[in-house]
Amino acid sequence: MTIPNGWSALCFNGIQHLCLRGNKINDDDVLVMVTFLEEAYSDLRCLNLWGNEITDAGARSIARAVSA
Repeated sequence: MTIPNGWSALCFNGIQHLCLRGNKINDDDVLVMVTFLEEAYSDLRCLNLWGNEITDAGARSIARAVSA
């Protein structure tokens, strides 16, 4: 999936709590999400991804993005 430039700032700007549980998100989807998390100024404090199809590799990608 290709995301147009500038969308990352629009998608996470001002959001502090985001629940995406049970949306069949997989590691490929996580790669798109990580791009948003790394590029955008984000107020995100809580991200609920329970009940998705994310493996340990996807979880590590998210952890690296939010710790940067």
